[in-house]
Amino acid sequence: MTAIDSIAARVDEPAVRIAPSAALRRAALWPAAPAPEGISATKMLTEHLRLNKNKGLGARIASAVVAIPGFMQKGLDKDYKDNLY
Repeated sequence: MTAIDSIAARVDEPAVRIAPSAALRRAALWPAAPAPEGISATKMLTEHLRLNKNKGLGARIASAVVAIPGFMQKGLDKDYKDNLY
């Protein structure tokens, strides 16, 4: 039988300090760079759906949605704005 050692820590005054990160600043993640010329997320999704051999209800609905001009791009723009952390 082996003995199990344990350790405990006590925090008397919890505090959180937010400090700038030099690594994040050097990474230059924000603002996000624009997509390279000629790459369109909506076009990629449309082509993907066109190649899909599944013709179930979900695939038919997705194909109908991308067929509406500008609708998919508007949705992607909203999602980008709402979910950009």
